Amino acid sequence: MTRIFYPYTTGSDSPIPNLFENIGKHVASDGYEITILSNRRNGILNHAGIRERYAGTPGSVLRRLRYLGACLGRHDIIHTGGLAHYTISRISHARNRSLRHLHTFRVDVDTPTFPTEQKRRLLEYTDRVSAVSKHTARTAEEAYDVDVEVIYNGVNTDVFHPNHTVTNGSLSGREEKPTFIFVGNFVERKRPKHVVEVAQRVDDAQFLMFGDGPLFESVQRSADGLDNVTLHGRVDKSELPSVYANCTGLLFPSLREGCPNVVMEAMASGIPVVGYDATSMPELVTHEETGWLAAPDDIDGLVDGVRFVMERKADDFLHKTRGYIEENHRFDRIAEQYLQLYDEMLTR
Repeated sequence: MTRIFYPYTTGSDSPIPNLFENIGKHVASDGYEITILSNRRNGILNHAGIRERYAGTPGSVLRRLRYLGACLGRHDIIHTGGLAHYTISRISHARNRSLRHLHTFRVDVDTPTFPTEQKRRLLEYTDRVSAVSKHTARTAEEAYDVDVEVIYNGVNTDVFHPNHTVTNGSLSGREEKPTFIFVGNFVERKRPKHVVEVAQRVDDAQFLMFGDGPLFESVQRSADGLDNVTLHGRVDKSELPSVYANCTGLLFPSLREGCPNVVMEAMASGIPVVGYDATSMPELVTHEETGWLAAPDDIDGLVDGVRFVMERKADDFLHKTRGYIEENHRFDRIAEQYLQLYDEMLTR
């Protein structure tokens, strides 16, 4: 039995643990044994091949000790993704001299705040390196002079699909108007204020915004007086599949993304995406087929994209967006690619 350690915690809203929760089920079914931490005492995955170890209260000394205990377990492979995993990796390597190590880049490294030197030390322990998009891979290759393989993020197509009915009317728009949604953190790089600027110019559509963050109050003030913009704040993730499936499109004007889950969730739900032609977005969205890509920070271009979507029938996009996700981003397909990497590392 090959033992893999995922140093993540299940039961959180973070997209990274969510990825490993989902691929872990497929990997464990293929004869591997997975160890992962959990925010819940009884775990959440309930899979015979997955050992969930309770992590304790976030920030507590007990949590750190339990992470240490997991690091000291016997593992054949460790699969890291975060910077904090440098210490985890060192401990696991000290315990398991023949340990194989895969590290996955999930964000760009060409930003002033990225801790390049710390990540370089982490890469000294790795056997293989992957990234969640071609763009992210290029930034890693240029920064560290390493070979990087691309394995995109996945999406649960059983959860996100076009056939949901409205489950919470308070989160839906008025049926007589086309509805565009924004889902994400209210931070500068995601340009949430651009959604409001588009709404000011497209008053015959409505715009629903989900999420929170440092810019939330500022965006809220800029939307004052607009009856076609509603800020819902942060909602339970279980509410989103119905929201996606019952709107016209996703308006996501982010300027920097690794492989945005919200874009894949929207497309799995059969709706098009309007955003900027930046970083990994053109790898996921095909202009005028599965959505619209405007030049970065071009509000007029976003307005054109929203109009483009409004002028077409929903069926014009449904099969193309859903079909793309089924072909490229189902979790079983993503797990197969990681399994191939794991097998190659073990046979080197």
